[in-house]
Amino acid sequence: METLPPEFLEQFFGSFLALVWVFALIGGICALVNLLIHIVIVVWIVKDARDRGVQDVVVWALVGFFAGIVGLIVYILTRPQGNLVVCEHCGRRRLASLKRCPHCGK
Repeated sequence: METLPPEFLEQFFGSFLALVWVFALIGGICALVNLLIHIVIVVWIVKDARDRGVQDVVVWALVGFFAGIVGLIVYILTRPQGNLVVCEHCGRRRLASLKRCPHCGK
């Protein structure tokens, strides 16, 4: 059985390691983009839940973080429905059907 020349082995393993690095870089970028999407979902859910007077904001934030798009869809389907209006006292948004603003309490 013939042995492979050292130049071939060096070129093969050099290009293989370069390919591994490229895939690792692409995977890292995809993971970072995925993390950023989940963070944006959490921020949106927290802001919307506070405006609507939802009591379990932390629970919904965790659902949004771990479930991502599915958690966002579940939150949108189960959140209190109605129009958001601006509070006359604090200027922040609140659900129109709430008697008291969840932000300022008036």
